[in-house]
Amino acid sequence: MIRRSLRESFVPILLVLGALFLLLLYVRYEAGLEAEQVTVITIQAPSTEQAGDDEEAMPSISVVRSDDPRYQQAARLAEAEQWAEAEAEYRRILAEAPSSQAWADLGLIRYRLEDYAGALVDFDNAVALEPVFVGAYFYRALVHRRLGREQAAERDYRSLIVAAPNHFEGHYNLGLLLLKRGEHPEAAELLQKASELGGGERRARALFHHGEALLAQGREFRGRARQSFERAIRLHPAYIEPRLALAEMEPDSEAGREAAAEWYRQAQSLAAGNPVALARIALGLARSGKDDEARLIYMKAVELDPTYTLAQYNLGVLMLDNQAWSMAAERFRLVLQYEPKHEQAWFNLGRCDYRLKEYEAAVEHYQRALELRGGDYPEALLNLGLVHAARKDYPLALAAYRRAIELRPEYASAWYNLGLAQRRHGELEAAIQAFRKAVAIRPDYPQAWYNLGLSHAGLDDNAEAIKAYERAIALRPDYRAAQLNLAVRWSREGNDERAVGIYRDVLERHPTYSPAWLNLGLALQRLGRHDEAVEVLDRALELEPGSVKPHALLAGSLSELKRYDEAFTRFRQALDMTPGDSELRLAYAHALRMAGRLNAARDEARKGLKLAPEHAGLLSELESIDHQDNN
Repeated sequence: MIRRSLRESFVPILLVLGALFLLLLYVRYEAGLEAEQVTVITIQAPSTEQAGDDEEAMPSISVVRSDDPRYQQAARLAEAEQWAEAEAEYRRILAEAPSSQAWADLGLIRYRLEDYAGALVDFDNAVALEPVFVGAYFYRALVHRRLGREQAAERDYRSLIVAAPNHFEGHYNLGLLLLKRGEHPEAAELLQKASELGGGERRARALFHHGEALLAQGREFRGRARQSFERAIRLHPAYIEPRLALAEMEPDSEAGREAAAEWYRQAQSLAAGNPVALARIALGLARSGKDDEARLIYMKAVELDPTYTLAQYNLGVLMLDNQAWSMAAERFRLVLQYEPKHEQAWFNLGRCDYRLKEYEAAVEHYQRALELRGGDYPEALLNLGLVHAARKDYPLALAAYRRAIELRPEYASAWYNLGLAQRRHGELEAAIQAFRKAVAIRPDYPQAWYNLGLSHAGLDDNAEAIKAYERAIALRPDYRAAQLNLAVRWSREGNDERAVGIYRDVLERHPTYSPAWLNLGLALQRLGRHDEAVEVLDRALELEPGSVKPHALLAGSLSELKRYDEAFTRFRQALDMTPGDSELRLAYAHALRMAGRLNAARDEARKGLKLAPEHAGLLSELESIDHQDNN
């Protein structure tokens, strides 16, 4: 009878201790605040101008066009770039005998002098005279392209092909125009025709772009595209672009990545002095996960041309992604030295400052990026909010997140960070709405689901917390914080068996995760499985020998097993760490009373009451000690 009463009197106190440690062990690890990774990586021409590959170079005025000595003289003057004299000679010809060819040649001179409006007048005159010199259509198309008039250029290329069905440039340039516009089937036909009309390098270029047009039409065209790229390389062995295209086509497998790396190595050997090609190779390597190789090649590109800001920027982004914050910042500053209005460089410089905890500089740089975008830069606003949050200026953080959401209502990361800030302020209902918005926009957002669970847990809404944690774990099976908190919620539901299973699952993958050992020990205690609890809590103590929690929990299970001497040792070790803990004094006093050591129990209860004179549990325990002593 006495044994039963003693056991029943101990359970409530053990449960109080359990609740206390449940609260302490309940994981509130927030997912990291997500700075949006804006990594705009593109390829631009270097500062030293190079010939493009999007259209044929402008043909020269040739002296072989006519037997007329006047034409030959005018052409020689043009070839010598004696533009004024050549123009005067053509005007004399036109005054005496207007012809389509003379108007076209005069228009070509004006084109060379960048007088595009005048050139268009001359080419219009050229195509208005019969017989039409067909080159006039081609020249006029080039002027239209220069002025951004793609539809007019397309009409001229089509007229050229009708007038001269075997004109390489007409088919090639029209094919490229349609390729850029996304009209891939017709582009492929035109470029196929161009490859049949041209030879050598011209044919190789047509084949390369033909492969691009095929590739854009879907996987079923990949075989033919590969054939075009390989033929382009055979015709022009020094051609870099088809090698890069073939590298990007390789499958995402170990063999595919190795094949891609070989194509990149070949391209690199051909591009030693070409910073644009090197940057393209580096980009491909970075996409293949070969960051170290990509970084070295970017370095070569910027050594060749330090003013090549896109390579500098890409190198900075790569360093930033590899958490080399200071080195990345140096690259972004170099970009800004040459392009002070490069808003993305300002933005990423702010990201470096944030990571280096240079918050004032980060605010300044994000603000500069915002100014350059006229305030329409949601990513900068979100990251500005992160800086304010890091400085614990939560009102400013909330304002920044809300501005980002105003600009981009479907910005999941902004809703997520808004929810984090609201939850920190205890605005749990508002935080729940923000997290729900985040997961509605992005259902595969495990951090948002996890923090939604935390918010519901804060309102003691077990059912909704469990749903949210389970969703987070479904998306990220190894999300140990979510698993731990899910187990805590199941314990709150009275299902400690289920909690034990979750803790053991976590510990199979993370055997040194001490919170899981502690919580597992607590759950086993609640189930009355104290032998198992002692084993588990011993492991927790190995991992956290300086923590009071494993000592206290272990003392409780040892007391239940009547291993009092061991239990008292643990209690004393715990109290040495936290002598002012009145709850721990209560548990120790109770254990001493269970062991029949009433004087020692009374001393511990009185020590506890000195710390908390109105403590109901200690007063009750002292009364029980006196009652037991009198009986």
